[in-house]
Amino acid sequence: MRLGSIPILEEWEARITRYIALTRRGGTLYYGFTPEILEASPHIQELSRELPVFRGLSRYPTLEEILRRNIHEALERLDGPENTNEEMGEIAFWDSIGLLPLHILMTDPENQEIYILGGDNEIRVRRMDGASYKTNMYIGEEGLTALRRILELIVAEGVSRRGGSIEADISTVRDRFRIVLDTFPLTHGETYAVIRRHMGSGNTLEGLVERGFMDEEQRITIQEQLRRYPSILIMGEPNSGKTTLLNAILKELPGHLRILILEEARETEDLRPHGYHHIYYRQSGIVESEKRGIQTLFNLRRSPDYVVYGEVITNNDIQHMLETLLMGIRIMATIHASDIESLIMRLGRGFGEGYEAALKQVGLVLITARDLPTGRRYLRDIYLSEELEEGLVAWRQY
Repeated sequence: MRLGSIPILEEWEARITRYIALTRRGGTLYYGFTPEILEASPHIQELSRELPVFRGLSRYPTLEEILRRNIHEALERLDGPENTNEEMGEIAFWDSIGLLPLHILMTDPENQEIYILGGDNEIRVRRMDGASYKTNMYIGEEGLTALRRILELIVAEGVSRRGGSIEADISTVRDRFRIVLDTFPLTHGETYAVIRRHMGSGNTLEGLVERGFMDEEQRITIQEQLRRYPSILIMGEPNSGKTTLLNAILKELPGHLRILILEEARETEDLRPHGYHHIYYRQSGIVESEKRGIQTLFNLRRSPDYVVYGEVITNNDIQHMLETLLMGIRIMATIHASDIESLIMRLGRGFGEGYEAALKQVGLVLITARDLPTGRRYLRDIYLSEELEEGLVAWRQY
């Protein structure tokens, strides 16, 4: 869908920006433009035709920089509607690569996840309240090709070299998103994508109470435990709010603490502009994954107060994390497990002999969950560690 094929709405339930609006028709979220787009559309179409899109993409790491440097310079030459240059530039950029519907859906702050089920199928979304809807938006094969090329340029590697799957973070003027794209040979030939909004920005423990993610007693318990600076494991099923909770906890720690954050795709909120002493690395960019001793030396030589593991998935990840604990470094990590028993089983299988000694260093375990029918995410359980006489550790449910 290009600029001219997206409907103009005379009436709407929600106005997202000056030009973008939303209404509901049955079970469909119906997106379109406000009538004010008619005044700006000649300028948008002129820009869309002349933008050097892919030449610019190869030089800049984020879409936000492309919008600022490439498009805004061109907008200065146009005599468009007053005070709308930034939004006109965004629309022109996304229209120039056939991804204007995706921009519209990403601009709506209530869309938590966006699902592309092939180029000619209607795009579906999951809202912040957990409800799922189809939309009137689709991007076609042209848009899917553009999306694939953008991701390949960001990661500097072709999707074919990655076995048909590629993922990357992109920044827009307003938000950051993680995009995962799957195509042949991983699929039968169609291309699918999941775009997930980073939820860390603005979350605090108090804000999570207001949103119903946790109750006041849970908040107080976590804040009391943080005064001891414990190592923390946050566990739960996918999309249950683990990283959201991690971001809120990071804000509770003093800004002077040096925190080394390891994550393959950036999901933690960047708190450096607010005075926090955080540094960011890609786990796979440090060492070959099987060399856990080198990984631990990397951690030690950068003198962290905490090492944060954005997502512990493989046995190698488990080995790196527990080895760091054994070296006396505090950690925080998110990991997939459904209960304490399965967590202990995963850590034991992943590390082998000696894992119990590392577990003694973990002081707080938080379990998140997601209600499948409603999509509600919440903090289900809190466990505090206590040492047994035999030298083992157990966790007491709070």
